[in-house]
Amino acid sequence: MSLLNFDFSHNIRALFLIFLGISANFLGNTLNCSVQKILIDNAIIRHLFILIIIYFTIVFASEEVLTPFETLKNSVVIYILFLLLTKQTYEMFLVNFLLIFIIFVVFIQIDYDKQNSKQNKQNSKQNKQNEQENNLINLNKYLQYILVCTLVVGFFMYYNKQYNDHKKNFSVVTFLLGTSSCSSIK
Repeated sequence: MSLLNFDFSHNIRALFLIFLGISANFLGNTLNCSVQKILIDNAIIRHLFILIIIYFTIVFASEEVLTPFETLKNSVVIYILFLLLTKQTYEMFLVNFLLIFIIFVVFIQIDYDKQNSKQNKQNSKQNKQNEQENNLINLNKYLQYILVCTLVVGFFMYYNKQYNDHKKNFSVVTFLLGTSSCSSIK
C-alpha cells in the first residue's frame, strides 16, 4: 500500500478508464435530449456522474472484492486525482498523463512478473525475479510520489493562471467544476 493506504496501482485502471470514457464523449448525443441538457447545464450532475462511473469502474476492474465503503473511498481518491489532473496547464497535463501511463505499464509488468514467478518455482530464477519485482514495486512507489507532487504543482500553476485571467469573475467552484463550454475553444 502507498499514499495514505490507497492502492494506487490497482486503482489506476479506473483513472485511465475514466479518461477513455470522457474521450469517447461524442457518444453523448445518443442520450435523450433532457439528459443531455442536464449534463451540459449542471456541473454538479456531471461530476456526480463522473464519481458514479469511477465507482462502477473500480467494481468491474478490481481483481478483489471490496466493501461498498472501501470502493467509495477509492472512488473519491480517484475523483480527486481526476480533478487535479484536469486542472493543469497543457504541459503539466501531458507530463502527468505520461507519468500515469508509465505507472500503469510498470504495474502491468509487476503483475506479469508475479504470474511468471508462480509458474517458475526454480530457486535461482525465483530470487532474481523477486529482486526485479521489488525494484519495480519501489520504482512504482517513487513514480506515484512524483505524480502527486507534479499534480499539486500543476494544479496551483493552473489555478494561478485562471485566477489572473478571470480576476473579476473568478470562482473557486467554477474553477473546480468547470463550465459548459471553454472560452478558448469558441
